[in-house]
Amino acid sequence: MRPRAGDALPEIRRPIRKPLRLRHLLTDRAVNTLLLVTLLALALTGIISLFVNADGQRVVFVLHRIGGAALLVLLAPKAGIIARSLRRRVGGGPDARGGRRLAVSLLLLGLTAAVIAAALGWSLARGPWRGEWGLPLIVVHWYLGLALLPLAALHARQHWRRPRRADFAARRRVLALGASALLGAALWRGLGAGAAATEAEQGRRRFTGSREADYGTPNGFFVTQFLNDDPAPLDPAAWRLRVTGRVGRPLSLDYAAVEGAARIVATVDCTGGVYATREWRGVGVGAVLDAAQVSPRATIVWFVSTTGYRWPLPLAEARRALLATHVGGEPLSHAHGAPLRLVAPERRGFQWIKWLDRLEVS
Repeated sequence: MRPRAGDALPEIRRPIRKPLRLRHLLTDRAVNTLLLVTLLALALTGIISLFVNADGQRVVFVLHRIGGAALLVLLAPKAGIIARSLRRRVGGGPDARGGRRLAVSLLLLGLTAAVIAAALGWSLARGPWRGEWGLPLIVVHWYLGLALLPLAALHARQHWRRPRRADFAARRRVLALGASALLGAALWRGLGAGAAATEAEQGRRRFTGSREADYGTPNGFFVTQFLNDDPAPLDPAAWRLRVTGRVGRPLSLDYAAVEGAARIVATVDCTGGVYATREWRGVGVGAVLDAAQVSPRATIVWFVSTTGYRWPLPLAEARRALLATHVGGEPLSHAHGAPLRLVAPERRGFQWIKWLDRLEVS
């Protein structure tokens, strides 16, 4: 039926287009899932990085930095999720459970920002070795990161919602994820360039992020320390190195027996963010193990200090290590582990056991 002249035309309603927002591109489920995966990757690579030092293992540090850039990118949409939760609760009288969950989210966001700030401060600024905290910023970064892990686990338990295929597979979301990845890659490269630009002022860095701490003499470099380990000086004449465990011939070696001619150039790199490269002299661990007639069933060698501090190395790696009596052509000082310390080129400084008096083969 056609409308007659004078009749009012029906009102045509057009759909109202809502402005496109970030949460329409990256859903809450997608953001939370990506954050959880990123935090797990950062935790894994961060923990592994505390125990590796070889050049072939630098990929661990590269992956950790890429994860840090990804975390920075994801913080913006995560902050939006928390802000929306706050708006929903303002004036609404949230129940106690909801309030606790929100408090955990806010605390986790703040702690994550602090972890990132400490890492950026160490990379881009001077990062005090003995600053107002009494710790280098890289150590502050480690401690805050460890504190973050249980909080992240609690947050995931409270808020986890299984992601759906649509959270990642929709066309606009694929594009958003691709754009986020490109932004993260650009941010990673930019931060790397910024860190490299500060080297002239702060000293050369290794792939671990540590700065060179060389004071110009053979024994003139930073002192590695496990907690407050510091025994009284040992008398080389009375000292002995014992080799026990799965060996056919237990040994008790005096100082002259380990004051060998084997040499190695190796870098001691502390998790506190400093390193030094030196020539070390002594006797190879492999030679000592051969003299002790190690059992074919042996798999691990424990290096034990007079203080009781100990660290294991797989047998094959232990054979490549050195028991050092000298550094840079002069005897080790007491602070650096005299009369004998372990030099393990593939490990970080706290694993280079000082004041050695025992090798236990197991």
